[in-house]
Amino acid sequence: MKVSFNLNRFASFALPMTCLALSASVAACSDDDGGIDDPVAGAGGAAGKGGSSSGGSGGKGGSGGASSDGGTDSEGGTDVGGKGGSAGSGLGGAGGEGAAPAEGGAGGEGAAGGEGPGPVPFHSAKINGPDGTLVKQVNDLRGVTFASNGKIWAVGHVGANTAYPGGVDRQVAVVRFNADGSLDSTFDGDGVKTWNLRTRQGVDDQLTNDGDEYCMGVKELPSGDVAILCNRRDAAGKGRDAVLLKMSPSGNLINWSNAAGAVRVVDFGWTDVQNAAYPGAPAAQPTDEGGGMDLTPDGKQIVVFGHGPAKLGELTAGDAPVQRTDNDRYVVKVNVTDGAPDPTFNEGKPYTFNSMGVLGDNSRRGYVQPDGSIVSAGYTNITDKGNHIVVLRLSPTGTPDADFTYGAPSIPGVFVANPFLTSTDKGVAECYAAQRQSSGRYVTTGYGSVVSTNANNPDDGISDYGWDKTQMVDLVSFGFKPATGGAALDMTYGVDGTLAIQSEALNLGNTEDRGRDLVVLPDDRVVMAGRLGTSPALFVLTADGELDPTEGGELAGAGGADVSIPGAYLYQPLSGTTSHFYAIAASKDAKRIAAVTNNHADGALLAVLSLE
Repeated sequence: MKVSFNLNRFASFALPMTCLALSASVAACSDDDGGIDDPVAGAGGAAGKGGSSSGGSGGKGGSGGASSDGGTDSEGGTDVGGKGGSAGSGLGGAGGEGAAPAEGGAGGEGAAGGEGPGPVPFHSAKINGPDGTLVKQVNDLRGVTFASNGKIWAVGHVGANTAYPGGVDRQVAVVRFNADGSLDSTFDGDGVKTWNLRTRQGVDDQLTNDGDEYCMGVKELPSGDVAILCNRRDAAGKGRDAVLLKMSPSGNLINWSNAAGAVRVVDFGWTDVQNAAYPGAPAAQPTDEGGGMDLTPDGKQIVVFGHGPAKLGELTAGDAPVQRTDNDRYVVKVNVTDGAPDPTFNEGKPYTFNSMGVLGDNSRRGYVQPDGSIVSAGYTNITDKGNHIVVLRLSPTGTPDADFTYGAPSIPGVFVANPFLTSTDKGVAECYAAQRQSSGRYVTTGYGSVVSTNANNPDDGISDYGWDKTQMVDLVSFGFKPATGGAALDMTYGVDGTLAIQSEALNLGNTEDRGRDLVVLPDDRVVMAGRLGTSPALFVLTADGELDPTEGGELAGAGGADVSIPGAYLYQPLSGTTSHFYAIAASKDAKRIAAVTNNHADGALLAVLSLE
């Protein structure tokens, strides 16, 4: 019988271990200022000299070594028959006492101080240290990918404050890391490149950050160039467009072949020509949001996933229909060369769907399968039933896959579900990413609540699926399989098709547990990026939805602490508002995982994990 995973079984974290010397195969520990110490322990202080035969107190022993340098000698005094040096001070061990000489003789020499501490130990899977690499030059990284040479690209933005008036003009940021997670100084001098695609106007009291821009995805093209998905305010600062950039490995923007310049707008439901007809124009304009991107298997097309207002001509129901402005889901396929829509996909038009009525459809990550099929993840708040996961699959030409259809409302090619919406629990669920395992099962990650605040079940602490009845934010995941005639929840995944990761029993200072992205490994294990309590976290699951007991654990916590949760790797939270791991990528051989964090004033974090 499957044992349900519940964090009540894991009652506490161990406190961080003290510094111990490690073997040379383990990387060094972090300094107080975030640097990396020399992995060799500091040498002890030299022996203190004894006194001369003529008086004064005996000399002190040498100071103990700090974490790298040994202490200096301490001169002895002048006393008759003085003893040798006393215990060495500082972080080293005590200096030994010299032998007591005869009266009038010189004091004996103190022994050398013991060795200082070595590096802080941490889990060997954490390639770039116990708490990753903090990039202080940027504030957000929500897109990450591995280059063919093993280096790591990440994209996001500079500028953390979004308040108005007095907001900040965000700028696009691209960062390149070496394979070990260190910043690559051969890329623009310090590993970081920025552009300001739209200067903030600062003239609209109703719209914060009218010059706002930020990146959500990055992929290396077969040529070695890089494609980047960003969101950018329009020229008047009233609306927003999803845009694509191409960049050379050296950091130069590349013009698209149709002479459209370096910034290619990806139209969802409205073109610039049509915007004048948008309800409330010119004060109001369509606001699109690109949430993810991927390449087709041959690398010739880019697929963009996002949401935005219903396309021109989509009207409300009833006797007096008007143009709908609620968000619909969009999938767009464009050519790598010129950024123009691929004519073989949905007749060259964006594919769009609406869950029902005027409900807002939220698009998140998406990916292209090896056979060219396209999967788009997201969620919708379905009236009084709360948020449901909504996952779409299309053929390479943009036709909905009927085998994916499930749930209510019934939409061709769309899996709609919220197993936690029982008559007693009334839970909610969101989906940020979904990927396929070799068995044909799809696994999702996101967050929600296993039990809602208006639940009707008895106050016994256990939900209908056996999870904690906490009414807090949980990382939630589901497994489902498409089939002829329609998809269904896969009851062999987790607990009856569900998984919840809940930190309430651990007293971590916060209970917001979230999933933001995932990758599936060749052995069908799943790695999820997100947050546990206050810490950015990576979770390794078995193929069937259990946290993997062979991963995480000892020394896998923030600062090298032990973690009492199987399969979890935790990182030190940044100050103030907690960042999450927001995007994740696997290397070509799937032996390394890279994850990056979202918006924070202190900077953005990269974690590199070995899963060999």
